[in-house]
Amino acid sequence: MGKKILFIVVTILTIAGGLYFLKPEIFVSIFRKPSSQQKALCENCNVLLISLDTCAAKHMECYGYSRNTAPNFCQLAKEGIFFKNAYANATWTLPSHVSMLSGLYPSTHKVLLNGDRLSSDIRLLPELLHERGYTTHFFIPEGDFTLPVDTVYNKGIDHYVHDEYDTPEYFQRALDVLEHNEEKQFVFFHNYFCHGPYFIDTDHPKYTTLSVPIIPIHSEDISNRPFDASLSAYLLESIPKGLANGQFRTSPDAIHNFLVRLKDASNIDEAISIYDDAVRHDMWGEWGMMYGYIESFRYWNTIDIQNPKHIEFVKALYDQRLSNADGSIIGALRKKMHDPNFLKKTIVIITADHGEEFMEHGSLTHVTLFDDNLRIPLIILMPGFSGISVKESIQSVDIVPTLLEALGIRTSIPFNGKSLVPLFSSGFFGSRLLIAKGHQGMQPTVSVIREGVWKVFITAQNNTILPFALYNTEKDSEEQTNILPQHMRKAEQLINQYKITLSNIEK
Repeated sequence: MGKKILFIVVTILTIAGGLYFLKPEIFVSIFRKPSSQQKALCENCNVLLISLDTCAAKHMECYGYSRNTAPNFCQLAKEGIFFKNAYANATWTLPSHVSMLSGLYPSTHKVLLNGDRLSSDIRLLPELLHERGYTTHFFIPEGDFTLPVDTVYNKGIDHYVHDEYDTPEYFQRALDVLEHNEEKQFVFFHNYFCHGPYFIDTDHPKYTTLSVPIIPIHSEDISNRPFDASLSAYLLESIPKGLANGQFRTSPDAIHNFLVRLKDASNIDEAISIYDDAVRHDMWGEWGMMYGYIESFRYWNTIDIQNPKHIEFVKALYDQRLSNADGSIIGALRKKMHDPNFLKKTIVIITADHGEEFMEHGSLTHVTLFDDNLRIPLIILMPGFSGISVKESIQSVDIVPTLLEALGIRTSIPFNGKSLVPLFSSGFFGSRLLIAKGHQGMQPTVSVIREGVWKVFITAQNNTILPFALYNTEKDSEEQTNILPQHMRKAEQLINQYKITLSNIEK
């Protein structure tokens, strides 16, 4: 009996020793303490979280793009922790940012449409840090319905900064907050540099010799266009659809009354007066959403989506805006990173809420759940970690648990995301599902499930989850060939895992 026990002990030690020498990261991970007991990687560090709204990873050269659009970002990717396969949990700003700042899937936090209110039980990152002595700052556009301070971002935020939004000076103010304060600071910095309309600050596009005069390239090209009969007709046709699918949820009655008055206008001068009055008094309380419709008519409707020349032209405009963001924001950050005092006391995360698509799958902007929209850039810059490249697939909901563990902050709050600290500190990370929710313009029941190379599109009908597309993203990275008919069993396996995941979340 004693020899048998001795044999077992020797065997275990031999396996452990082999793991240590052959795969030390697995050895470290197996014997790793729970995150709540981990020593901080950057105790009492400041935190700067940069969200480059609408920044698609596939349009950056360090993610394989042909144009040198983001040299500053890609240089920082070499100097920090670079995630090659990061994915958003939604394809539009409102639910994606809530997931980024809560660590919860959209189906958990349920902030999906304009007017949705975040449950008081859910605590976002700024609130968690505020309770632990951080002064918190939100650099966001004033009155933006996709970043609502009244229904979502209303707890634990000390300062909202709106002035000089989307200018180089705006980001410098964020850096100044971190530099000139002795106490712990958290800064969330959002910008629309990459977001459409793709207006540029030069007379000619930087990345193309094409000329498409009908497509505006400067903001004044559409802001100077008068309200006319064609725009009135467009609003009367389109806005009722928005009312029907819940886009105008704060004041639908005011929107309805505006439409009635506009429809009853006897001439264009009266229609202009009604429109101007609504803009001046913001009578519907949702001018941001209404402006989106007007912007759509004056800008997006100039683009012939069936014309390859038009698509290449707007793609070049987008790349120029991304390049401007890289220069104005990431370039300024790179200069600051040379300051050793800044570097040793700050964690910086650079990411995006979603990407952008250019008719790769029949749509423009960010509507579908293909990786043109879901794959996002992600870098973490942290003292003591550099030159690390991570190929494992991760998601936006991982950011909050990662930050908390890096800061040594313990919490009993359950997250849908997972701390990435074991991944970049020991190299070992278990497999799991990645989940994303559809855009407000899609069926609200559409989601995607990803595991490894497999990605299945699903929809819920009468409490039944049905797959309607399946892709092997290793063999078909552009997601052009739906292989669901040949691999229905694989789709069913993923759906079963998805149900188990949802069941565990509900518990």
